[in-house]
Formats: sequence, structure tokens, C-alpha cells
Amino acid sequence: MLRNLVISAVVLCAASIGTASAAVTVYPVNIFSQTGVTNAGNALGAPDGAAAVIGNGGSLVLEFNRWLVGNTARFDLVANGVFAAGAVSIGHVVGGVATFSAESNFNTIFGAGIVQTFDLSTQCAAISVNGCSLVRIRTTNTFFSSGIALDGLTSSAPEPGAWALMIVGFIAMAGRLKMLRRSDRIGALAIAR
Repeated sequence: MLRNLVISAVVLCAASIGTASAAVTVYPVNIFSQTGVTNAGNALGAPDGAAAVIGNGGSLVLEFNRWLVGNTARFDLVANGVFAAGAVSIGHVVGGVATFSAESNFNTIFGAGIVQTFDLSTQCAAISVNGCSLVRIRTTNTFFSSGIALDGLTSSAPEPGAWALMIVGFIAMAGRLKMLRRSDRIGALAIAR
């Protein structure tokens, strides 16, 4: 009987977790906060050739309407000039206050478009067990540059269908456990008589 329980649990977990890795590309939908940013709204949605410029010492916090769960974040950046350095962190609102992870640094040079990709899973896990919904990008240094031009920011989030399948798997596993416990009780009562 224990063997059947273990097999059922493994099959249900494998089925639910295997599909839970499916993800969709998500874009920021809201500007949570900004300081020293020109045309901040251009950072929302998919890359379209128009950029928000985060000036030296400026900061832009973008909010997603779905949990990022610390998955890889991808940034399309351009140095508005010769050189610009920046930092990115992931965060979430905890107790009414935006809390952010440690920062990861990056550089852009000579106005060339650069795609930065960050795996922020560790940073997100340090903040929230549920996932993160904020990404903060700061310009930390410039040289003959007006700052960092951010044309797009994308990340991935679990598909709602994947979450639903995972939940159904856990419910089915709980039902199976309950049924096995009930049959154990009936068997124990029969032996006692």
C-alpha cells in the first residue's frame, strides 16, 4: 500500500511540475517609481524603438502584473553617449514597502545596443517566497553620456494553465492520500474485531 502511495505521489508531482516550467513572456505594465528619468512610459510594454532614458543617478522601478518568480529578466539597453554603467535589482512590496534585492551591475558603451540578461532567482528568493513583481534599474555612472536608454524589459512568468495543472495534481494527490488513510483505518478495525 505504501508503494502505491509513493508511486501515485511521484507520478502526480512529475506531471504537475513538468508542465509548471512552461512560461510566457511578460512586460512591465506600470511605473512604480522614477527619479531622473525622461520618457519613463517608453520602458513599458514590448521594445518598440522608443526608449526611456535613466539619467546619471536616476532610478526607474517597473512593475509587472504577474509574479516573475525570479526568472530570467532581459533588458534592451543603449548608452546615450560614450559610456554608462548601471545596476539592476528585483523586488516586491513587503508590508507596504518596496523591498529590493542586492544589485547586479552592468555596463553599456559607445551607444551600441546591448541586451543584458540577468537570472534574478536567488535575489528574489531572499525577498519573497511568493515571487517578485518589481524590477529596479539605476544609472550609477556616466562618461559623456546622458544615461542609459531602456527600450524594453521582458521576463518570464508561469503560464496560468501550468499553475492550474499543478494545483489539480496536488489536489488529486491529497485525495489519494485520504483514500489510503481511510482504507488503512478500515483494515485496522477489521483486524481488531
